[in-house]
Amino acid sequence: MILRLFLILILLRIFKASPVQDDALLFSPESRQAMEQMIGDLEVRTGIRFFILVEETFHLENFDSSSRSAFARFIEPVKNTRGAMIFLQLEKGSRRGRVSFSLGLGLQGAMDREEVREILKGMIHALSRDQNYQKKLVEGVSRFVQSLLEYVKRNPEVNSEQEVPQSLEIEPTVSSSKFFWIVSVLLISFIISLALFVWSRRKCPRCGSRLHVNIRPLSHGESGYKRIKIIKCFDCNYFRKYLF
Repeated sequence: MILRLFLILILLRIFKASPVQDDALLFSPESRQAMEQMIGDLEVRTGIRFFILVEETFHLENFDSSSRSAFARFIEPVKNTRGAMIFLQLEKGSRRGRVSFSLGLGLQGAMDREEVREILKGMIHALSRDQNYQKKLVEGVSRFVQSLLEYVKRNPEVNSEQEVPQSLEIEPTVSSSKFFWIVSVLLISFIISLALFVWSRRKCPRCGSRLHVNIRPLSHGESGYKRIKIIKCFDCNYFRKYLF
């Protein structure tokens, strides 16, 4: 029972919703923390949900459909569709990728199309050519957040129905690294459970003391059995024998 609870807590921690879901392990802990802090401040001040999703793929041909599908899952539970999302898809084993930025209907007109294109171009350019790409990606997110804050200042009615911030309800996408991690946890749990089961079988069912097991070969005779297994408890004289 304790092992099951432990496993459930681990899985909940894995799938805990976060404003930054980095399945490609692109961001450093410092960059991720900086972006989460900016996004959290934006939601507290304006009620706008902002989400960043990074995925790995073997091919980038399906980027457009993947982007639309991911944004649809994100925006569905957001109140009044006041949400924004950056979707970044990387080719597996490289820093080559594509990026998109989407706004919910509740924020249409919040950003100029040319401004969005300029920011995304700078982010993808830094990702593929700049060694200091972490800083450039954080700066790109910062520009998006700042533009949304300025939009709310210019349009106070957008913030009039501000809701209490809640955790993002995003359908989790399991990356290969997370999948193998989960499998490892399940395997370890199985081994521990098996060890506990074997250990419990060595206890006397009558008094709980340790059982003594002795396996002896049988002398040749008419019986088809070759060995005898004797189980005995010296504390309560519990005794069993098995032929095999």
